[in-house]
Amino acid sequence: MASASHPAALDPELLASIEAHAADLAARAGNLLLSYFPRPLEVAYKSKDHANPVTEADRASEKLLVEGIGERFPSHAILSEEAPDTPTATGEFLWVLDPLDGTTNFLNRFPFWGVSIAVLHQGVPVAAALFIPALATQGSQVLRARAGAGAYLGDAPLRLPPEAEASDRRLSAMPAYFWGQFRVRRELRRQIGELRTTGSIACELALVSTGALQFAAFTSPKIWDVAAGLLILQEAGGQTLVRSERRQWKPFTSFQEPGAGLPLKGDIREWGASLLVGSPATVGLVSQGLRPRRGLRRWLRRLIGRRRR
Repeated sequence: MASASHPAALDPELLASIEAHAADLAARAGNLLLSYFPRPLEVAYKSKDHANPVTEADRASEKLLVEGIGERFPSHAILSEEAPDTPTATGEFLWVLDPLDGTTNFLNRFPFWGVSIAVLHQGVPVAAALFIPALATQGSQVLRARAGAGAYLGDAPLRLPPEAEASDRRLSAMPAYFWGQFRVRRELRRQIGELRTTGSIACELALVSTGALQFAAFTSPKIWDVAAGLLILQEAGGQTLVRSERRQWKPFTSFQEPGAGLPLKGDIREWGASLLVGSPATVGLVSQGLRPRRGLRRWLRRLIGRRRR
C-alpha cells in the first residue's frame, strides 16, 4: 500500500502511542461484546426491509470506543458505522470504527465477528487494531499494526510468504454475489481453492493476514469494514488490489484516491470499491483470471451515476 502520507513524516512516538491505544480499545470493546454474546438482545434495523441490524451491544461498543478516543486524542476526528454522518471533531487524524462487524453473526451466536479500528492520516491508514474472537491463539485476540512497523497478533509477528501462489488445496473467501459480476477463467478455477464465507469482512481480512485464507474478494465494502484490515494485511506482507472506475485492478494507496472508490464529491464516508486481498503473487494471479460479465458495464455506470448525485 503506497502511502501518500509517509509514516516517516509522522512523529514515531505519536504513531506508536496511537497504535497502542487502538489495540487497547479493541481489546476492551471486544471483551465488552463477549459479555453480551450469550444474552438475548433487542434488535433495531437501519432500513425498512429489516436489513443491517443494530443492537445494544453495537451501541455499547461504539460508546466505549468514542469516549476512549476522546479522552486520549480529543483533537482527532471519528467516523463510526453506527453514526457515519457525525464526525466528533476535525483534525489531521481520522479514527474509522466498526464497533461490531458481523452483527447478524453475533445475534446468531456465530463467533465470526469483530471490532475494527483504523486511524487514517490524509486518507491513508497508519495504525490499526482488530479484535477477532475466532483468533483466540497465542493468548491474544487482537491483531495490530502501524505503518512501517509490521503486523502482530498479540506479540507474535505476522508475515505472509511473498512467493505464495493460489492453490486448490487452500481456502479462499469470495461472496456469492461476486460470481454475478465476474467470470472466472478456467485456469483460475483450478487454483482458487475451496471457498468459505464468514459473514464478517473484518474476520476475513484477519484470516488472510494470518495465512488461514489464501485470498479474499469483496464487492463494495464500506470504509469501516476494511480500513483496519488493509493496513494489517499490508504490514504482514500482503497486497490489496482495488477495482478502479476504469475497470482495472490496481494497488490500493489511499481512501482519498480519485477513481478508486471515492465518489466525485470526495466524501470519504461514501467510499466503496471491489477489492482483492492476499499475497502479492496470489492477488496478481486472481486479478488476471477475473473478467466482468457482459451487461455489467451499463449497470455499473447507472450505479456510479446514482452515487454521484
